[in-house]
Amino acid sequence: MLDIAIEGGTIYDGYAGEALLGDVGIKGEKIVAVGRGLGEGKKRIDASGRIVCPGFIDIHSHSDFSAVINPNLDSKIRQGVTTELVGNCGFSACPILNEQHRADLSRKYAGSGMEITWSWPEEYFSILNRSGIALNIGILVGHGNIRTAVMGRSSASPTQNDLERMKRIADRCLREGAFGMSTGLIYSPGTFSTKEEIIEVLSAVRERGGLYATHMRNEGGRVGDAVREAVECARKAGVKLQVSHLKAAGKENWGKIEEAFEAIESATGEGLDVTCDRYPYIASSTSLDTVLPTWAYEGGDDKELARLADAQTRATMAKEILERHLNEDYWDRVIVSYVWAEELKKYEGKSLAAIAKEKGEDYCEVLFDIILRDQLRTEMVSIAMCEENLEKVLKKPYSMIGSDGAAKADYGVLSAGKPHPRTYGTFPRVIAKYVKKGVLGMGEAIAKMTSMPAKKIGLDRRGTISEGAYADIVIFDPEKVTDMATFEDPHRYPEGIEIVMVNGKVTVEKGRFLGVLNGRVLRKGIRD
Repeated sequence: MLDIAIEGGTIYDGYAGEALLGDVGIKGEKIVAVGRGLGEGKKRIDASGRIVCPGFIDIHSHSDFSAVINPNLDSKIRQGVTTELVGNCGFSACPILNEQHRADLSRKYAGSGMEITWSWPEEYFSILNRSGIALNIGILVGHGNIRTAVMGRSSASPTQNDLERMKRIADRCLREGAFGMSTGLIYSPGTFSTKEEIIEVLSAVRERGGLYATHMRNEGGRVGDAVREAVECARKAGVKLQVSHLKAAGKENWGKIEEAFEAIESATGEGLDVTCDRYPYIASSTSLDTVLPTWAYEGGDDKELARLADAQTRATMAKEILERHLNEDYWDRVIVSYVWAEELKKYEGKSLAAIAKEKGEDYCEVLFDIILRDQLRTEMVSIAMCEENLEKVLKKPYSMIGSDGAAKADYGVLSAGKPHPRTYGTFPRVIAKYVKKGVLGMGEAIAKMTSMPAKKIGLDRRGTISEGAYADIVIFDPEKVTDMATFEDPHRYPEGIEIVMVNGKVTVEKGRFLGVLNGRVLRKGIRD
């Protein structure tokens, strides 16, 4: 007898083909049969009128610390995500080998109840395994973590000895199970690195067959150059490349998305493994201090805060920022989404333009004051992209879906602020908006959220409904599925995601999380 029999559903196997009307049989943690008339199950799920597909794989996630703070990972599991690849954009939960780095992170997450006691991936994994997690998690190691471990937040070029130490750290992280390395080339310290440094460190990733994912050096006017740099790094290092959240930000740059496509397609024409991911929104989200000039980050958080407190330095920064953002509507499109300091909470959900008008101050003075008073913890939403480009990216055969969000919840410490709604709604939104609109076919959309990321990461028994695969499964009502989270009211779970299974256990039923923690840590080199 089967443990679970899913009967009468419209089955998409994850490979963009036609749907099959039939049943799925599960024993233990695996799918053992797909077809019709498979026999009785101890638990029977009637999937009539529903779509049955593999659990969604979030190839670009930032739930590294969320998984420790709240292992339920509510906003992800309830939208059908059964696997997350964390450690993107050059930042990861490990390694943490520099005590100043540990102190900076502890300050950032003060009040979360999390104590950062680990240093290496193996120790981080042990914490997740002890607490249990609602879904599967694999990690990339952040180049920012590696560089900080060796050089702090210095803007200096690494010596050959520094590079050798970086490679040893990267190698150990991959030996302990990381799937590859990420960079964040607009963030400190990644912004101080050259492509030569990146290529050198990636040699350790190549030796372990890992993936390179990059938040590129530019996503605006020089997006074409940034893609070409990423491709060059991947080519010379001999690794496969994932371009993170591909976009052309800023109205004046929207037409330059074609340069990005040309660079990717030229690389794939050479036979390189180059793909990208994207979230289904035209607004991005990141730390508010990314508006500052790059040199403001040199030396770490304390030195950045000191610069923000110095009137002369503020004037210099303001001049650079205003020269870069000549259009005044830029400040209308930068919205404060999260602040830590209680006295600043009144600004959440407001644009910098609105706050400046309310206070009767200049844009930059408002910007500097918020960042300084909030001790670098402020997050923002930036509305800088267009719908036409988004649809173009989604249609590309080499694009996948990634939320670029950390798991949240509508309770506890992860319910704070007005985060980007992508952390609650990314995957349902693809179906509810872009499949129904005809931008993507249902099978095509599901493939971008299942088998394609599984293949890129290297998960050979996930992202598919087939015999022998892990029973990570989503059952949803195609007529009712929709994202409910908005920028004004983001802490809202989607509708229409009826059942989510992780490793053979029903984790979400009738849209409600059951408290089941049946996820696992996924490690490169251990057959999944």
